[in-house]
Amino acid sequence: MDTRSEQFSELLALLNELREQTISPQRFKRLEKIIINDPSARDIYIDYFKVCGLMHSFQLAKHGSLVQASDIPMDIETKDVLLQLLSCNEDTAPVEVLDEPQLDITTIEVEKPKHSPSKPSKFFRTYNAIVSVAAVLLLFFIVYANMFPTQYCKPVATLTEQVEAKWNKDSETIYQHSRLATNTAPYILDSGIVKFVYDTGVDVLVEGPAEFQIEREGVFLKYGKLYSKVSAKGQGFTVYCAKSKFIDLGTEFGIVADLSGSSQLHVLDGKVQMYAGLADSNKEIKMVNKGQAFAFNSNTSDLESIDFDGNAFVQQIDTNSKLIWRGQKSIDLADIVGGGNGFGTGRIEYGVLATNGKFVDKYHDFHSIDKNIGYQKVAQSKFIDGVFIPDGGNGPVTISSKGDLFNNCVDTNNDFWGCVQNGAIHSHKGNIVKHSLTLDGVNYGIAQNPAIFMHANQGVTFDLNEIRKSIPGFKLKSFTTTCGVSDSVFDQSVFENNTPLKRNAADLPECVFYILIDGKQVNSDLPVSSGDKLNKVEYEITDSDEFLTLIASVNGSSAFTWSLFARPELNFEIENK
Repeated sequence: MDTRSEQFSELLALLNELREQTISPQRFKRLEKIIINDPSARDIYIDYFKVCGLMHSFQLAKHGSLVQASDIPMDIETKDVLLQLLSCNEDTAPVEVLDEPQLDITTIEVEKPKHSPSKPSKFFRTYNAIVSVAAVLLLFFIVYANMFPTQYCKPVATLTEQVEAKWNKDSETIYQHSRLATNTAPYILDSGIVKFVYDTGVDVLVEGPAEFQIEREGVFLKYGKLYSKVSAKGQGFTVYCAKSKFIDLGTEFGIVADLSGSSQLHVLDGKVQMYAGLADSNKEIKMVNKGQAFAFNSNTSDLESIDFDGNAFVQQIDTNSKLIWRGQKSIDLADIVGGGNGFGTGRIEYGVLATNGKFVDKYHDFHSIDKNIGYQKVAQSKFIDGVFIPDGGNGPVTISSKGDLFNNCVDTNNDFWGCVQNGAIHSHKGNIVKHSLTLDGVNYGIAQNPAIFMHANQGVTFDLNEIRKSIPGFKLKSFTTTCGVSDSVFDQSVFENNTPLKRNAADLPECVFYILIDGKQVNSDLPVSSGDKLNKVEYEITDSDEFLTLIASVNGSSAFTWSLFARPELNFEIENK
């Protein structure tokens, strides 16, 4: 007997013991383990008790006659299952050829009975009915055992998007537009994110590392992170974990599960029924509402409220643009300067060199050019149109690949340091210790406070149309940032020679910040010095706006113009999440 047949035989024996109420606690735990770890076992469990329910609920006799098949009360799904099984058995059963008997054609007189045959007693009618249903039950499981490995691998979902998905060597690799079926081997995602959509309209995103299996109306998540948005048609969608399960009530939620059986639930919208624990003695049932989160500790069996974090889960991805969206309400332009997509994939201390438009991964020292070298396209980024050295002394400055011009830039000496950089982190091999730049005492260039560091004189232009394409269903609404020159120039600890700038007018470095939309300036161009009141900008973005340009420049020496665009964000609203 093969392994699959042995597993089926063991499961059938356990189900029989459960039905007959003779199962021991140890055997019951074994049954629980099988049902939790094997989706096909859960399907058999459901169908087994559907058929067993016929024996309990149908009428044994009707108007003095034997029960007919049509008299057996069952739902449509159960009838479909039985008809499917019986039809399959009929189609696949071996054909038996019987030898024709040699009959004696001599007329045979049949003696008529002296008495009319008596009607079968009620006892025998009941007995025959039970035997009939038992025969159907037996036939059901004989056919089920022979056919369910293929017959019950039913496609129920489609993989629609994936970003940097890497599948484990022991897992099937799923490609875009692949159909996902029930009762298949577990899918093991080592890294990346995949999105699949059920035929009922339920969206599911799984973030690796994770292991999961597809079910008819849900997912078994052994470990990993999962986000789901459930349609009205998909209400009741269920996520099973090792020692918990979550039943949707028309909602949007995220789940984290680990190998120990512990799990977390965060409800972004609607309600979710949470079942924590397995045994009836310690099982807890909790209705979790929008904005709430609960954690189940499998070691202690404790279920407790935790801080809700809606941004902890990937809620949308796009294969072409490699968009990974966790619910943020804005796009971080500093992240884009770091080679990212605006949602946290960029690298700190990474940026674009203004002299050639190429990405660099280390700080570049002083640059001085003899003449304006013109606008440099950034081929390595779809979202950055180009970079340039601003100098109004030679006339209008080209600020986009479309040829937009800026006429009011100050006359500069074409000097600059470093690059257009993600992260307000500065150092110099001569006398400046590596440190985070600050505005009003707040550190920038870190995850909580992103910033673009542009030591004057430099400029960068972003392509708003390409950004729009990367976030389908999102509508750009505004641009916000705070401009300033780092006040760390007054911090003695950042200078190796302990000689910070003095606080007098002659020592204060000044920078002129420009923010342009399609060549039109949207902010004041007053010079900004270290320690000045911060210059906050908010500008509404219209659907017709194409390019956003940021410039840091100085009329004179560029020394110590540690210029920041703090929290440079494109804010958007969601049209079709």
